[in-house]
Amino acid sequence: MSMKIMENKDMLRVVIVDDEIPAIELMKRLFNKVDQCQMVGAFSLPSEALDQIPKLRPDAVFLDIEMPGMNGIELAEKLIQQVEDLQVVFSTAYNQYALEAFRVNALDYIMKPVTADALNKTVARLIKLKELKPEKKNRENKKRIRCFGDFEVFSESQKPVKWLTRKVEELFAYFIIHRDAKIDKWAVGEALWPDEGAQKVTSNLHTTLYRLRKTLQEMGIPVEIESEKGGRGGYRFSLGDISSDISQFEEFIMGRHIVNEKNIEEFERICSLYRGDLFARQDYVWCAGERERLMKYYTAFTRNMARHYMKAGDYLKAAETIQQTLKRTPYDEDAHQILLHAYSGQKERSSLVQHYTAMETLFRQELGVEPLPATRRIYEELLRT
Repeated sequence: MSMKIMENKDMLRVVIVDDEIPAIELMKRLFNKVDQCQMVGAFSLPSEALDQIPKLRPDAVFLDIEMPGMNGIELAEKLIQQVEDLQVVFSTAYNQYALEAFRVNALDYIMKPVTADALNKTVARLIKLKELKPEKKNRENKKRIRCFGDFEVFSESQKPVKWLTRKVEELFAYFIIHRDAKIDKWAVGEALWPDEGAQKVTSNLHTTLYRLRKTLQEMGIPVEIESEKGGRGGYRFSLGDISSDISQFEEFIMGRHIVNEKNIEEFERICSLYRGDLFARQDYVWCAGERERLMKYYTAFTRNMARHYMKAGDYLKAAETIQQTLKRTPYDEDAHQILLHAYSGQKERSSLVQHYTAMETLFRQELGVEPLPATRRIYEELLRT
């Protein structure tokens, strides 16, 4: 099955590739309900998609991963080389492909069956990327927000915002994560007051939102919070020109950069923003998925940086970089393997032995497992070199 549509270049143009016709039909129905988005092609054969998509030149392609002949990961790698600035979104019923998706710098990874909410969130990110212009970036703005590690908001005078209540702070955090997209009132209520009834949620939300607006106004933080139909239709939130670490990090993700000598300093700057996990000191259950997603990007960036340093012969810098990663993700076996190579490259045999022994003990005591056979083989080969 293949389909092509006349395109409107003012809209976000997308293509679907899935070997299951019902899945394509579902995506078509979902896209028909999305404003600012037009499906310009749909293909059930990867080979046909590879031939036609470079001619269509869409903004984004939604790829199934498990397809016969050529899987979605392989197809994405080929398409990225042929279509400039193409954004890739994977859809799959299996979550074991997440790391592979990150390796080809996919914008997003949607689990099947695809829902309208998941699709709308991804489309919002795609539209933001399409409209993003360099002059919109304002990294020197003194009004700034930190979301990685400690959650901190600073006014023009560099004074940190003091929140009236923890819920006011949490509501602002929720808005930041769902910025530039429609925010459903009841979704906010379920996230912040999961055990309360509808009437209590409405009362709490109105009171907390009033206090949030008042605090931000007093501190001179000019964010935009729009209520649709008095809040009954939901909300829209924008950071405007305020600098935030999460916005810079997300913009970098959207750029789908591959580390090289020209951009390594930018990789270093972006990774320096990651002072800790998203809202690390706040126990926000509702952001667990986003926290995990951003952490995976951070670890993918640092692993690629370390590999770049080793390729350039800077094994010390590679070791320092990957050690920072392991402080946050101590069970990341790929990172452990990189560190073993870095120690070997420095001729640090004692550090190599010490690290493998410590990793082996950690895995046994904390996880009840042995390191992967591949890691053991790498270790033994490095000992012989």
